[in-house]
Amino acid sequence: MTIDASSDNYAMSDGSTGIALKVQSTSWELNVAFSPPEVHELLETELPSWLSGSLKVGVSAGQAVAWSCDDGRVSILVGHDDQSWDFGVFVSIDEFASILASLKEHITNQSTRLPGSSSR
Repeated sequence: MTIDASSDNYAMSDGSTGIALKVQSTSWELNVAFSPPEVHELLETELPSWLSGSLKVGVSAGQAVAWSCDDGRVSILVGHDDQSWDFGVFVSIDEFASILASLKEHITNQSTRLPGSSSR
């Protein structure tokens, strides 16, 4: 399976500007909206294992998104929590690196830094 990832600015429900991430293969598409602090948390945090508690950042279809990594596979789980999720996408570490690269590239290409971004 090959996945593609892209990101763009997104108008958050509170009127602020966030980032929309689109991850897709030939048979599915997942859209996740992030506030700037959430993007940076995903970029700067090593993903925990599912058993130790997923990283919860982003929103998709009005639901929370939980991220975890186990045995070389990244789980992206959409739903109430990482136990009773409604939709899940599972990607390799390399595919996850492509997702992170898309987010980093978007932030780098912004003519003005998004609120909540660090000076790193």
